[in-house]
This record gives sequence, C-alpha cells and structure tokens, in this order.
Amino acid sequence: MKRFFCALVLFLALLGLTTLNLRYTNQAISQLIEEAKPILEMSDSEGADALSHLAKTWEEKRSVLSLFLHESSVEAVNAALAESLSFAETEKPDEAKASLRQVIIFLTELREREHPNLGNIF
Repeated sequence: MKRFFCALVLFLALLGLTTLNLRYTNQAISQLIEEAKPILEMSDSEGADALSHLAKTWEEKRSVLSLFLHESSVEAVNAALAESLSFAETEKPDEAKASLRQVIIFLTELREREHPNLGNIF
C-alpha cells in the first residue's frame, strides 16, 4: 500500500510540474507575440531597435523554451528572427517586417500547439 501512495504522489507531482511547464511556455510565447506585434507599426529606426530588443528577449527565453518545445520549432523561430534582424540591419524594412510576420506566425502556432491537454501531458 505504501508503494501505491508513493507512486500516486510521484505521479501527481510530475503531472503538476508538466502542467506548470506548459503554462510557462504558453505565457512566454504570448509575451513574445505581444512584444512583436507593435513593431510592425513602428517606423524604420524605431522598428530596428525594438526588433533587436525582441531578439534579446527571445535569446533569454529560448534556452528554457527549448526544454519544452520541439527543436525544429525553436530553430524555425530562431532562423526567422535572425533573418528579420539581418534585413533590419541592411535597411530593408519591408523585408524585415515580412520576416517578422513569419516569426509571429511561428510563435502563434507554437502557442496553439502547446496548450495544456492530455496529449501534451502524457
């Protein structure tokens, strides 16, 4: 009987940690999306500064998010963000904003895919 209770407590602890991890992932991605959307409306110089700030925020969160997300998804966001930064640095604001839209789409797909549900928990 002791083993059953220990296994149950361990299962509930793992279930709780997984749910918290999924919640953190969802909140972090939502924050990145909310930070990225206003950049599309900014002027070129303001947009470049805000885009570099978004890239720093992504770098801070990427290490933790990569623990919970598929590597290919993280790399797709990383590549699109790097492409957007390179366009902003070479003074191609239209291409930078188009690439930023792609980043927002990738992040939105990640957020929708990572809602806590039985498929993600088990």
